[in-house]
Amino acid sequence: MKKLIVIGIVAAMVMGLAVAASAALDDTWMMQLRPYAGGVSAGTVTLGTKPGASDSYTTVGGEDGVLTPPIGTPGELISLIVSGQRTSKDVRAPLTVGQTKIWDLSLYIVGGGSGTIKLDGWMAGTTNMLSHSTGGDPDIKLELKKGSEVLWTVPYDVSGSQSAPTFTTNIAFSGQPISLQLVASAMPAEIPEPGSMVAVLSGLVGLVGFGIRRRK
Repeated sequence: MKKLIVIGIVAAMVMGLAVAASAALDDTWMMQLRPYAGGVSAGTVTLGTKPGASDSYTTVGGEDGVLTPPIGTPGELISLIVSGQRTSKDVRAPLTVGQTKIWDLSLYIVGGGSGTIKLDGWMAGTTNMLSHSTGGDPDIKLELKKGSEVLWTVPYDVSGSQSAPTFTTNIAFSGQPISLQLVASAMPAEIPEPGSMVAVLSGLVGLVGFGIRRRK
């Protein structure tokens, strides 16, 4: 009887850890970036994930968008989904636990030799922002990077708009396209350390044993 009780406790703990590790991620989130040069922009780029989307380039279902050539010398940012294709939208399938996805981006001033690019960013609406998970659920870490430099770590539960961006930075442009990356990492739920698990399990076993002894 004692053995069965102990086995039941261990099984419950293992099942609890399994549930935490397989908890749902944010399926749908959309981040938007808009560059300006001299106060002029070629448009907003939308990056994100949603159920049913494909990681490959496709315009089916409005997943990925095609840009027309810009007029004048605005700030330009494109998602490099397909080589040579000017794209304004790159939506992919949701991440799985422990997975990382990278969006490669190119930032520049159209027809400009040098200058300063103002880059704004925000999460597109409350239904498309990162929601901070609770109860041991995994989180998505979303970072905008320029090489090894992290320009923006996207906060949880915060949305914005073109008129009210939640991120703004100025980047010097010397004539060559600037490579940026949006890196999304699905971090697994925190699992107790082995030592902590042993301590908890020992305590539970002790309580069970004490209860059995008292019954006798």
